[in-house]
Amino acid sequence: MITSNNHQQRSPATITNNDHQQRSPTTITSNDHQQRATGTTAKEKRQTPAAGLDTGGKMQDLVDRLKEFEDESCCDAILVTKSKIAATEDDTKENAKNAFKSTIDEEELEVRRERGQLYVGNLRGLGLAGLPEGLRILEEQDVARTGREMVKDAELATLKEEVSELKASQQLLKLTTIDYKRVRGRFVSVYKRDVLKIRTAWDKLIIDSGNVRAHEGDALIDALLYEYNTIGARPDFFVFVQLYGMNPQEVVKLTHRETIKVLNLHATVCANADQRPNPEFLAKFITFITEFQRSGNTEDYILVSPTVSTTRAAYDAVLVCPPYLKAE
Repeated sequence: MITSNNHQQRSPATITNNDHQQRSPTTITSNDHQQRATGTTAKEKRQTPAAGLDTGGKMQDLVDRLKEFEDESCCDAILVTKSKIAATEDDTKENAKNAFKSTIDEEELEVRRERGQLYVGNLRGLGLAGLPEGLRILEEQDVARTGREMVKDAELATLKEEVSELKASQQLLKLTTIDYKRVRGRFVSVYKRDVLKIRTAWDKLIIDSGNVRAHEGDALIDALLYEYNTIGARPDFFVFVQLYGMNPQEVVKLTHRETIKVLNLHATVCANADQRPNPEFLAKFITFITEFQRSGNTEDYILVSPTVSTTRAAYDAVLVCPPYLKAE
């Protein structure tokens, strides 16, 4: 296509009436402000022969048909044709001019309105009418579609996060129910033993189980004691941190059983008044918590070699270290 404002040649090509450069196939676009839909002026009659166009026949028919658009002062004229590429630019331009002349003489010109704009040209040329505006609309639609997809992705991510939190809460509720039953079972069995003076092996097992649960650390359950906006929520967060090394808001998000066991072990050791904790064990636990939090509380460290993951190395160091000092 050769345009009149372009000095390069290609095939297909576009040429405008205000330019003299051609491409192949060729399109002419006319933005001439002297064209009017009111008819052919004397000046236009003098100019058209010079351009190789007659004032009658198809050209005159075109002018007559433009009269119905009296509100238009000018329009774009688009002509698309094919021309041969010559050895030189000048010869290529000459071929394009001849191709334009032949197309105007041989093909019917049409008047068409696209997206509120008036165009005139042959059928191939009118196929390009409104193309820039159409592309702009498509780009706007694409941007809007992308925006909607981004919103949907964000909503989906939020829903997935909520589902994950609900599953975690469900698991906590299950654990809470089991442990609470043990504690309440101990209460009933103690009453049966101490008040009713009825002792059974089964009640002893329940009491012992309740005692163990009451004296062992349980990070997930104890974290629920610090939930905001709950009746009887504990305010002494520092006590929880001393026991488990992390704040309750972090602990309730944990799902890795091995990580939770390490926290529970540390709390059990700290709360045991009958044995002295091993300072080396306490120091290694602090190192583990530091590395774990530095990794963003990522719980897949257990799958990585300790030579690669500092969190895994710190975790293994806690497990192999005796939690209590030997009795003297």
